[in-house]
Amino acid sequence: MTLTDPGDRFIRISFALPGGPRPAEEARRTLLAASELLASFGIYDPTLEEVRAALIGGTAETPWGKKVLRGVLEGPET
Repeated sequence: MTLTDPGDRFIRISFALPGGPRPAEEARRTLLAASELLASFGIYDPTLEEVRAALIGGTAETPWGKKVLRGVLEGPET
């Protein structure tokens, strides 16, 4: 997947999605779920890295400090 900064189309981040590419509607739902995850931590204008973290896991900067996110594509914790 490649994400592009809406303010500067030359700023991009690419990464592999677990399970491979998604159909357009599933990709839209996945990005919406990632947006909701970020919003739940007070992140309303995420960086590309924060969107990546919300999708596949990683670190995001919340208003209360750094938070390790379990990405929406990682599945439930076991």
